[in-house]
Amino acid sequence: MDDQYDLIPHKEIQDLKEELQKLREFPAGPAARLQISLSEVSQKIDKIIRIFEEALHNTQTEGGLSVQERLKPINTKIDTLMEQQQEIAKGMIELADLITSMKKTTDAGLGTRDSRYGTPTNNYQPQQFNNQPPAPSLQTPAYGQPPMPPRGVQPPLPPRKQ
Repeated sequence: MDDQYDLIPHKEIQDLKEELQKLREFPAGPAARLQISLSEVSQKIDKIIRIFEEALHNTQTEGGLSVQERLKPINTKIDTLMEQQQEIAKGMIELADLITSMKKTTDAGLGTRDSRYGTPTNNYQPQQFNNQPPAPSLQTPAYGQPPMPPRGVQPPLPPRKQ
């Protein structure tokens, strides 16, 4: 009779019960948790795919026009804007070239410029227009001479000698 049954100490039985209880209390192990999270992720991806399919279907049938047909007027407007910008850019380049050529011709008429002061190094004389005398000098007159009267005004007569 003793051969059929083995006596197990009470302490081992208690340890096995506690271990079984811990396994029941704790959720699934890391592998099982990974499997559960992967299934949740796949469900969420399926939902996102359904949302995108529905959105695609709605955009294709909305108003009876496809997306490309609805974007065609916008594309033509963008093309015309690009052409206008190219024309404006060409005009600006031509204007800049014209200004630089005008600067070169005026600099050539003035002579070379002194780089320190930005003034011409040759003696520049103002041009006379319509055969008029040059404008009066803005320099202060020498001592004893009256200032020049404005154009068209007669100078005062000198005092009479008595």
